[in-house]
Parts: sequence; structure tokens; C-alpha cells
Amino acid sequence: MRRVLITGASGFIGANFFHYFRKRKASIFLLDKKFTWRLRQSTLKQAAQVIEIDLRKSQAVRDVVRNMRPTHVFHFASAGVSSPKDSGRTIVSTNALSSLALLQSLKNTPPKIFVNIGSCFEYGSHPTSIDESTAVAPLTVYSASKVASTYLTEAFGRSFSIPVVTLRLFGLFGPYDAPQRLVAHSILSILNNKPSITMTQGSQVLDYLYIEDLMGVFDTIMRYPSLIPPYEIINIGSGRGITIKEVVEMIRSLMDSDIPLSPAIPTRRFEYQRLVADISKARKLLGWAPTFGLKHGLLRTIRWFKKNLHLYDSLLSDHG
Repeated sequence: MRRVLITGASGFIGANFFHYFRKRKASIFLLDKKFTWRLRQSTLKQAAQVIEIDLRKSQAVRDVVRNMRPTHVFHFASAGVSSPKDSGRTIVSTNALSSLALLQSLKNTPPKIFVNIGSCFEYGSHPTSIDESTAVAPLTVYSASKVASTYLTEAFGRSFSIPVVTLRLFGLFGPYDAPQRLVAHSILSILNNKPSITMTQGSQVLDYLYIEDLMGVFDTIMRYPSLIPPYEIINIGSGRGITIKEVVEMIRSLMDSDIPLSPAIPTRRFEYQRLVADISKARKLLGWAPTFGLKHGLLRTIRWFKKNLHLYDSLLSDHG
């Protein structure tokens, strides 16, 4: 039986992973610094083991992971992308140093595959679609820390024969998303009868992918871990660009809302103006392509938010 270790288990990607795979034939081990609203106690009972741990504490990680002997590792733990209050030190230690601590705990019992989660923000803005040969050009501490994690995991993997693969993810959206992210923020603004949807001018062109399409990638990796040559970097996105204003307008239309858009958020000097994936490599190595169009993914996300709006009550009150 597969023994699957996931870090950052109660984050956006980790929670979707667990909800998607929990009924499969696998023992799933969940690690996170703190388990939050995305995973209820009744749900956690379906995991093989649930451990609250700070991945930056190397000895504690070694003690825990040594006994698990995972066959598959999905390293989702991250800081800084949806938590603007995180300090630079927290972002770097969580995104880079925790990756190293986790790999050190696996060097004597290497898994069949170690999936490191990278970010499209490692590349910086580009006027054309981005393939994996594009030079990295991080603009923020978060994106620089993800570049460091990509290089550290590859170097350590090569040194100790751990088959590491990095997936650079483009604009994910779907159930359990953080309330301040564009799609979730827009849907919640409409459902909660806010006076407007606050945003920037909305000219940025981004690549949006429904979260269940990412689960399809993970499903392939779970079943065929040797399909991907070790130490590859693979872009995962829709391969299509759209302005964020068009995304919000599509959400308004799908929800039959006339809520106005309020471009009150100033454009930041490090704003990414265009990030669109070239997914040719994912097609070639994984035989994968997105199955959900943007409209279909948004409809499913809107239905989920309507059904689970109560989950966001305390989060929204915390955000004012």
C-alpha cells in the first residue's frame, strides 16, 4: 500500500489533496504546524496519522518521518503567498529551510518520489508564455524563497539519490481557497452583499487553473511515480491567459450580480503583469492536460462556496 506524506496539510492545496485522496487505497500521513478550519476533526480520523510539527525543527522532523517510511512525499508547506503579514525570516525558513529538513529526514529511506511545490512567481513577468527553460527572476521574498527551495531540493536529491520533482503551479482556485485571493474574494463579496469588489485596475494577465485539475496531476504521480525523470521542473497551469478584471466580470455574470468593481487597491511596484504557462512539458511527460475550462471551474467553485459559506465566517470577521 502507498504511504503518502503531505506537509502543509491544512493549507489550500493540502486540504484539497486530502479530501480528494482520502478514500483511495493509501495510508495518508498529515503534517502541519497547526491544523485549521479546512480539515475538521471528523475528517482527520480518516488519515493514518496526524501530527502538528514545525518543519523547521530538523530533529523533530527526523524523529517523526523516520517511522513513517513514506513511498510518496508531497511537500505543500509554504508561507508568504497568502499571508502578507509573514516576515521575511518566516518566509525563507518555511519555504527553503523546511524543505532541506524534510529531505534530510528521508535520505536513509528515500521515497519513490518527492514532489516539491514551486511557484509561477519564480519566473517574474513575461510577455509570452513561460516554459521551464525561462530564467528565474523573482520579484519578492516569497518568490525568491521558492527559487531557493527548488534548487535546494534538486541538489539534495541528486546528492542522496532521492527522486525529486518540482511542479511550478500557476493561478490555482477552487474550494478552501484563502478569502483574500481573487476568486474567493470576489465570490465572498457577492455572497455577503458587500458594496463592491475591491481590486486593482485588473489589467494583469494571469493563468488560472481549477484545483481539481491539479489533483489529476497528483493522481498520475501517485500511480506512476517513475513516469517523470528525477529532478525535472514542470509547469502546471491552464496555458491560457486572461486579465483578472475579466475573471471577476465572469464571476459576476455567473452569479447574476451587478455588484460594482472598485479599483481601490493600488498596483504594487512588484506586481506581476503577465504570467501564463507553457504546459507542453506536462503534456509530454505526464500525458496531462486540464479538463476544466475556466467557466466550468468557476461554476463548481461558486457552488462550493454557497454550500460552505459558514466556514469563512470567522475568517472574514478577522479580516474586518
